[in-house]
Amino acid sequence: DGRAPLKALALPTLGGAAWTEAAFAGRAWLINFWASWCPPCRAEMPGLQAMAELLQGPRFGVVTVNTQETQARVQRFVQSSGLSLLVLMDGFGEAAQAWGVRSLPCTFAVRPDGRVAWWLRGEADWSSPALLARVEALLG
Repeated sequence: DGRAPLKALALPTLGGAAWTEAAFAGRAWLINFWASWCPPCRAEMPGLQAMAELLQGPRFGVVTVNTQETQARVQRFVQSSGLSLLVLMDGFGEAAQAWGVRSLPCTFAVRPDGRVAWWLRGEADWSSPALLARVEALLG
């Protein structure tokens, strides 16, 4: 409903660096919870990356959160698929639980004011004009 406050998201990146949502302050962004064993997650990644490349900049970004997998497994998946999206590691699934993620993939759209505008459960076609327009609307 556009009023949901952003839940804390302080996780390490795939490379081990610290990351918090403060890095995206003032930007609209998507946060996508996923796992490499999840076929719908794998299927939507190329489209999510294409959207990120199309809109990436000072006003928009995409963060993916891998849940409950090892760093080595995620690294292998990222390398084999050629993904360049920012990957955060939610090794014990605590962030996914805090965000109310019950199935994968699950994507949250965050407005520049830091509030969740909407979310999608399940695989999305990130190349669809309707979904692109919905994401662009976050930018104001």
